[in-house]
Amino acid sequence: MCPLKLFKKHKILSRIQEEALYAFVMQQIDTEPQRTGLYALALVEAEGDEKKAYAAYIRRRVQATKDAFTIDEIIAEEYKKAKVEEDGFTQPGVSQAEEYRGYQYVKRGGQLIITGQPPSDSSKTVCGLEFSNFDQLKFFVDKRCDD
Repeated sequence: MCPLKLFKKHKILSRIQEEALYAFVMQQIDTEPQRTGLYALALVEAEGDEKKAYAAYIRRRVQATKDAFTIDEIIAEEYKKAKVEEDGFTQPGVSQAEEYRGYQYVKRGGQLIITGQPPSDSSKTVCGLEFSNFDQLKFFVDKRCDD
């Protein structure tokens, strides 16, 4: 795709996301309590003019929502990196974690090894169990989930 078309496509998607974000924020403003700190900043920015302060408050709420999404993404990425390092997935011969019905597993040395189970499964931990093939793992997990 031409770089100009790619740029235009990105800008269009960005505007659509922006509109959806403003709609989301307007719903929040209608249903949730005012964020006092953001409103105070908006009021100062507008030099006491209430109408301008309201517009500035909306802009600040949108930016705060973007920031919250960005922080969530950063935290998720950092957690994923830490989990990969903790579980040793960076070792040669070890695959990225995969998941079946909430149970995480990796392929290592021809074996499938369960590395995590869903929070809803409060029974004895199954981490470390090994299976020769996916059908065995699937049978085991299905039996646990369906019981």
